[in-house]
Amino acid sequence: MSTYTTVTPAYGADYKTQKEVREAWDAGKDFRDARTLQYCSKRDFENEGPDVHVSVRYSKLTKVVNVR
Repeated sequence: MSTYTTVTPAYGADYKTQKEVREAWDAGKDFRDARTLQYCSKRDFENEGPDVHVSVRYSKLTKVVNVR
């Protein structure tokens, strides 16, 4: 069964492009899980199986990009 999670940039950060989002994700920057409101990053999802999908809302929460 697949799991889908949406995260948003943490600490008031915002990204304007998909490239900025992917760079921040790959650099291990913090994001906030929309379901649990806990802080997370790429390393929190590294040991999850291939059925975990992570989307990031960016550009004032108006756009979405899949990062995993």
